[in-house]
Amino acid sequence: MNGGEMLSIRRFKKEDAKVVSDLIMKTLLITNAVDYGREYMQEYCENMTVEKVLECDRDTHFYVAVEDGKIVGCAGIGINTQNTEVSELHKLFIDPEYQGRGIGKNILCVLEKDEYALNSKKITGTSSITAVDFYEKMGYGYKEGTKTLDEVGLCYNIVKYV
Repeated sequence: MNGGEMLSIRRFKKEDAKVVSDLIMKTLLITNAVDYGREYMQEYCENMTVEKVLECDRDTHFYVAVEDGKIVGCAGIGINTQNTEVSELHKLFIDPEYQGRGIGKNILCVLEKDEYALNSKKITGTSSITAVDFYEKMGYGYKEGTKTLDEVGLCYNIVKYV
């Protein structure tokens, strides 16, 4: 981050939903489109509505990263409904204009200190092809121990034991 810019991470508020939805779609269309193609990402964006963001907030502890009053990132952590000893990452996205500045690392550290993570034995999630190197740097490995894409060839299943 450059001098003078203040980053804070706070819990999501319902009034953030439109901004967060737009941020996710922007990130998908700019950053993720490199690995998946713009057409597929446009289709995927149809699932990133305000309603889906609000649903994520209901099901997880959802956070936003704010820099100088602007929401520049988001992510959530929830509990696996089949196994309460497992927490799950959801919707970690950083505005493309702010990527590479440590914001993803900061928000992930907050998630890892959330009560859901602290009360679990491992954190799981899915990583896009685009983000997998980031998760490796943050200490995440692969479910089943091998770096293989899921059955539809879109994401990696990641895990970190805590």
